[in-house]
Amino acid sequence: MSSGMNNDEKNRGLFANSHHRQAWRKVAGLAAVAALTMGGAAACGTTNTAGGSLSGSESSSTGSISRATLYSSIADLASASDAVVVGSVASQKVAADVDGTTEFTLSIIDVSSVLKGDVQDQSQIVVRQTGSTNQPSGETFMTEGTTYLLYLVKSGLDGDLAKQYYVTGATAGLYAAQQSSAAKSATGSNAGSEQTFSRVNVDSGDTLPATVTAADALK
Repeated sequence: MSSGMNNDEKNRGLFANSHHRQAWRKVAGLAAVAALTMGGAAACGTTNTAGGSLSGSESSSTGSISRATLYSSIADLASASDAVVVGSVASQKVAADVDGTTEFTLSIIDVSSVLKGDVQDQSQIVVRQTGSTNQPSGETFMTEGTTYLLYLVKSGLDGDLAKQYYVTGATAGLYAAQQSSAAKSATGSNAGSEQTFSRVNVDSGDTLPATVTAADALK
Protein backbone atom coordinates (compact mmCIF):
# COMPACT_ATOMS: atom_id res chain seq x y z
CA MET A 1 0.00 0.00 0.00
CA SER A 2 2.85 2.35 1.02
CA SER A 3 4.77 1.46 -2.15
CA GLY A 4 1.70 2.22 -4.28
CA MET A 5 1.29 5.64 -2.68
CA ASN A 6 4.97 6.38 -3.29
CA ASN A 7 4.57 5.52 -6.99
CA ASP A 8 1.45 7.67 -7.22
CA GLU A 9 3.21 10.58 -5.59
CA LYS A 10 6.16 10.08 -7.90
CA ASN A 11 3.90 10.18 -10.97
CA ARG A 12 2.21 13.35 -9.74
CA GLY A 13 5.62 14.89 -9.19
CA LEU A 14 6.79 14.03 -12.69
CA PHE A 15 3.58 15.46 -14.18
CA ALA A 16 3.96 18.65 -12.16
CA ASN A 17 7.56 19.10 -13.27
CA SER A 18 6.64 18.53 -16.91
CA HIS A 19 3.77 21.02 -16.71
CA HIS A 20 6.04 23.55 -15.00
CA ARG A 21 8.65 23.24 -17.77
CA GLN A 22 5.96 23.72 -20.47
CA ALA A 23 4.65 26.81 -18.69
CA TRP A 24 8.13 28.31 -18.53
CA ARG A 25 8.69 27.61 -22.22
CA LYS A 26 5.47 29.49 -23.04
CA VAL A 27 6.50 32.45 -20.87
CA ALA A 28 9.96 32.52 -22.47
CA GLY A 29 8.43 32.37 -25.95
CA LEU A 30 6.02 35.22 -25.21
CA ALA A 31 8.85 37.29 -23.75
CA ALA A 32 10.93 36.77 -26.91
CA VAL A 33 8.03 37.82 -29.15
CA ALA A 34 7.43 40.90 -27.00
CA ALA A 35 11.11 41.83 -27.18
CA LEU A 36 11.14 41.52 -30.97
CA THR A 37 7.94 43.56 -31.28
CA MET A 38 9.24 46.32 -29.03
CA GLY A 39 12.56 46.35 -30.89
CA GLY A 40 10.80 46.74 -34.22
CA ALA A 41 8.62 49.53 -32.90
CA ALA A 42 11.65 51.31 -31.49
CA ALA A 43 13.47 51.04 -34.82
CA CYS A 44 10.48 52.43 -36.69
CA GLY A 45 10.21 55.23 -34.18
CA THR A 46 13.85 56.14 -34.62
CA THR A 47 13.51 56.20 -38.39
CA ASN A 48 10.39 58.36 -38.30
CA THR A 49 11.89 60.79 -35.82
CA ALA A 50 15.06 61.18 -37.84
CA GLY A 51 13.11 61.65 -41.05
CA GLY A 52 10.94 64.31 -39.46
CA SER A 53 13.91 66.27 -38.19
CA LEU A 54 15.67 66.26 -41.54
CA SER A 55 12.83 67.04 -43.88
CA GLY A 56 10.30 69.78 -44.36
CA SER A 57 7.20 69.95 -46.48
CA GLU A 58 5.99 72.45 -49.03
CA SER A 59 2.27 72.52 -49.57
CA SER A 60 -0.07 74.13 -52.06
CA SER A 61 -3.53 73.52 -53.37
CA THR A 62 -2.07 70.93 -55.73
CA GLY A 63 -0.19 68.70 -53.32
CA SER A 64 2.95 68.61 -51.17
CA ILE A 65 6.69 68.24 -51.58
CA SER A 66 9.04 66.67 -49.04
CA ARG A 67 12.42 68.36 -48.75
CA ALA A 68 15.65 67.48 -46.99
CA THR A 69 16.93 71.05 -46.58
CA LEU A 70 15.19 74.17 -45.32
CA TYR A 71 16.82 77.60 -45.58
CA SER A 72 17.09 80.07 -42.71
CA SER A 73 18.29 83.13 -44.63
CA ILE A 74 18.74 84.63 -48.07
CA ALA A 75 22.49 84.16 -47.64
CA ASP A 76 21.98 80.42 -47.10
CA LEU A 77 19.67 80.20 -50.11
CA ALA A 78 22.13 82.09 -52.32
CA SER A 79 25.07 79.98 -51.11
CA ALA A 80 23.22 76.77 -52.03
CA SER A 81 22.44 78.08 -55.53
CA ASP A 82 24.57 77.72 -58.64
CA ALA A 83 23.03 80.83 -60.16
CA VAL A 84 20.91 83.79 -59.07
CA VAL A 85 19.25 85.77 -61.85
CA VAL A 86 16.45 88.19 -62.59
CA GLY A 87 14.40 87.34 -65.64
CA SER A 88 10.97 87.12 -67.22
CA VAL A 89 9.12 84.04 -68.40
CA ALA A 90 9.03 84.31 -72.19
CA SER A 91 7.21 81.02 -72.80
CA GLN A 92 6.44 77.66 -71.23
CA LYS A 93 5.96 74.06 -72.30
CA VAL A 94 5.44 70.67 -70.69
CA ALA A 95 7.81 67.76 -71.34
CA ALA A 96 8.22 64.20 -70.04
CA ASP A 97 11.88 64.14 -71.02
CA VAL A 98 13.43 62.20 -68.12
CA ASP A 99 11.56 58.93 -67.68
CA GLY A 100 8.88 59.34 -70.34
CA THR A 101 6.15 59.54 -67.69
CA THR A 102 6.84 62.33 -65.20
CA GLU A 103 5.89 65.72 -66.61
CA PHE A 104 7.95 68.85 -66.07
CA THR A 105 6.94 72.45 -66.70
CA LEU A 106 9.78 74.14 -68.59
CA SER A 107 9.94 77.94 -68.43
CA ILE A 108 12.12 79.77 -70.93
CA ILE A 109 13.55 82.74 -69.05
CA ASP A 110 14.77 85.96 -70.67
CA VAL A 111 17.60 86.87 -68.29
CA SER A 112 17.90 90.61 -67.61
CA SER A 113 20.39 90.52 -64.74
CA VAL A 114 22.88 87.96 -63.40
CA LEU A 115 23.69 88.24 -59.70
CA LYS A 116 25.59 84.96 -59.37
CA GLY A 117 26.78 82.16 -61.66
CA ASP A 118 28.04 81.71 -65.19
CA VAL A 119 24.77 82.71 -66.90
CA GLN A 120 25.16 85.47 -69.48
CA ASP A 121 23.17 88.71 -69.35
CA GLN A 122 20.45 89.06 -71.97
CA SER A 123 20.51 85.32 -72.62
CA GLN A 124 17.83 82.67 -72.33
CA ILE A 125 17.85 79.77 -69.88
CA VAL A 126 15.42 76.95 -69.20
CA VAL A 127 14.12 76.43 -65.67
CA ARG A 128 12.47 73.12 -64.85
CA GLN A 129 9.66 72.61 -62.33
CA THR A 130 8.42 69.13 -61.49
CA GLY A 131 4.82 68.52 -62.50
CA SER A 132 2.26 70.26 -64.65
CA THR A 133 -1.39 71.26 -64.53
CA ASN A 134 -2.18 67.68 -65.54
CA GLN A 135 0.29 66.18 -63.02
CA PRO A 136 0.19 68.42 -59.91
CA SER A 137 3.29 68.07 -57.77
CA GLY A 138 2.89 70.69 -55.06
CA GLU A 139 5.15 73.21 -56.77
CA THR A 140 3.89 76.72 -57.46
CA PHE A 141 4.47 77.16 -61.17
CA MET A 142 5.80 80.33 -62.69
CA THR A 143 3.51 82.46 -64.83
CA GLU A 144 4.27 83.48 -68.38
CA GLY A 145 5.08 87.19 -68.67
CA THR A 146 6.02 87.59 -64.99
CA THR A 147 9.46 88.73 -63.86
CA TYR A 148 11.18 86.72 -61.12
CA LEU A 149 14.22 86.73 -58.91
CA LEU A 150 15.38 83.13 -59.31
CA TYR A 151 17.71 81.09 -57.11
CA LEU A 152 18.75 78.14 -59.26
CA VAL A 153 20.68 74.87 -59.15
CA LYS A 154 22.00 73.00 -62.17
CA SER A 155 19.73 70.18 -63.33
CA GLY A 156 22.36 67.45 -63.08
CA LEU A 157 20.78 65.76 -66.10
CA ASP A 158 22.53 64.38 -69.16
CA GLY A 159 23.05 65.82 -72.62
CA ASP A 160 21.38 69.09 -73.54
CA LEU A 161 19.28 68.92 -70.36
CA ALA A 162 22.45 69.52 -68.34
CA LYS A 163 22.26 73.19 -69.34
CA GLN A 164 18.89 73.57 -67.64
CA TYR A 165 18.15 74.53 -64.04
CA TYR A 166 15.82 73.77 -61.17
CA VAL A 167 14.62 76.31 -58.60
CA THR A 168 16.62 75.92 -55.38
CA GLY A 169 14.47 74.29 -52.70
CA ALA A 170 11.55 73.63 -55.08
CA THR A 171 9.76 76.98 -54.56
CA ALA A 172 11.96 78.45 -51.82
CA GLY A 173 14.12 80.16 -54.44
CA LEU A 174 11.21 81.75 -56.30
CA TYR A 175 10.46 85.46 -55.80
CA ALA A 176 8.07 87.39 -58.07
CA ALA A 177 8.57 91.05 -58.98
CA GLN A 178 6.21 93.54 -57.41
CA GLN A 179 5.50 96.98 -58.75
CA SER A 180 7.28 99.53 -56.57
CA SER A 181 6.47 103.23 -56.67
CA ALA A 182 9.93 103.98 -55.22
CA ALA A 183 11.59 102.00 -57.99
CA LYS A 184 9.39 103.71 -60.57
CA SER A 185 10.38 107.18 -59.39
CA ALA A 186 14.04 106.20 -59.21
CA THR A 187 14.38 104.39 -62.51
CA GLY A 188 11.20 105.02 -64.44
CA SER A 189 10.44 101.31 -64.51
CA ASN A 190 10.16 98.26 -62.26
CA ALA A 191 13.81 97.34 -62.82
CA GLY A 192 17.23 97.90 -61.33
CA SER A 193 18.78 97.27 -57.94
CA GLU A 194 15.79 98.79 -56.10
CA GLN A 195 13.37 96.35 -57.66
CA THR A 196 11.50 94.43 -54.96
CA PHE A 197 10.47 90.80 -55.20
CA SER A 198 7.90 88.95 -53.10
CA ARG A 199 8.24 85.40 -51.91
CA VAL A 200 5.96 83.16 -53.99
CA ASN A 201 5.42 80.38 -51.43
CA VAL A 202 5.38 81.72 -47.86
CA ASP A 203 4.36 78.31 -46.49
CA SER A 204 7.43 76.39 -47.69
CA GLY A 205 8.79 75.91 -44.17
CA ASP A 206 11.86 78.05 -44.85
CA THR A 207 12.75 81.05 -42.67
CA LEU A 208 13.06 83.57 -45.48
CA PRO A 209 11.99 87.21 -45.79
CA ALA A 210 8.68 88.01 -47.45
CA THR A 211 10.38 90.47 -49.79
CA VAL A 212 13.90 91.07 -51.06
CA THR A 213 15.47 93.58 -53.41
CA ALA A 214 17.86 92.68 -56.19
CA ALA A 215 20.57 94.60 -54.33
CA ASP A 216 20.18 92.34 -51.28
CA ALA A 217 19.60 89.09 -53.15
CA LEU A 218 22.90 87.54 -52.01
CA LYS A 219 22.99 88.89 -48.44
